[in-house]
Amino acid sequence: IRLTAAFNHMHIFIDPNPNIKARDIISEFEKNISSSNEKYLNKELTIDAFFYNNGIEYRYPWKEYLLFGSSKFGEKIKIYCSPTNSFPMNEGEEITVSGSYSKYENFNLILDDCFISKSESIN
Repeated sequence: IRLTAAFNHMHIFIDPNPNIKARDIISEFEKNISSSNEKYLNKELTIDAFFYNNGIEYRYPWKEYLLFGSSKFGEKIKIYCSPTNSFPMNEGEEITVSGSYSKYENFNLILDDCFISKSESIN
């Protein structure tokens, strides 16, 4: 919700999709890891992202995890989670990831106990 006021007028904008966009949260961490980490630590997040890969080939340090991002070319920071559910996904598919942000490690935003679902639209 964004509220703006101007001399005798008030405008209220309600975003139909209040989820965090992967590109926005990744950009925040690219600009300032310390303040972003403090802002999101132990918070429940719902992020619209793109599916990159699963951890079947790359199990360390999480047993089974999924890798998400914003699809920006050359993106270094990714979103990792070990989901509590599963369904077939194709690389580049739009996904919504919900979970508790626990730490930033090795260019990864780690979400604990995440749940994945199909995205309506990322735009």
